[in-house]
Amino acid sequence: ILVLYMLIRKANVEDLDEIDKIYLEGVTDEIKIQFPSRSKSDIIKEMPEYRTQAIVLDKEPVREQDAVAHLFTKSHGRVAAKLISGRKITSKLAAHFEPNRIVTARLVEKGSVRAVDGVCIRKLNLPWGVMLAVKELAPPWEADAELYALLSAAEQPTVTEMLAYLGYDPRFSFCLLCGKTVPEYFLVKEHEFACRECLPSFMAGGDEVIYIRE
Repeated sequence: ILVLYMLIRKANVEDLDEIDKIYLEGVTDEIKIQFPSRSKSDIIKEMPEYRTQAIVLDKEPVREQDAVAHLFTKSHGRVAAKLISGRKITSKLAAHFEPNRIVTARLVEKGSVRAVDGVCIRKLNLPWGVMLAVKELAPPWEADAELYALLSAAEQPTVTEMLAYLGYDPRFSFCLLCGKTVPEYFLVKEHEFACRECLPSFMAGGDEVIYIRE
């Protein structure tokens, strides 16, 4: 027993439960320690796990087969979750994690957040500008029960209402370049407003501009 203990200490192994086999090889006193193999499901069980309802705000492609789902969760606020093989036709998650849907999601965290399971509860009819505003302006990992209720309510919020809730009320805004009041657009990257005439000067892409006037 003493010899075995010394061998384990020499190999810097502290948890005996992790050891499947330990033995000496040849006459060189080289220690070989074999750990039991673990399946992918066993590894996932060890990660921090979150089960929550979530509103899918957007889904973006990553590499050839993966995707990232931008979620506003009921329990943790805004979260970006990776969908492994989420762009494959055979993916079980792809159909559920589409924008404008409420899902029951199981998320695990190890370095980054991954969605490992999810089921669509119902579809929503949120304007694209509302979802883009939440995706870009809501603080990450901050639960907001009032905002979640607003997004999931039967009466959908307008773009103006959502921007006002997030601290950018269009009713008190003006164009960043010319100063025109009641501008038509909000630039999500700059967090500024722009009128129709000045918008081309910003050279913003379609996913960076919110049209305000409903």
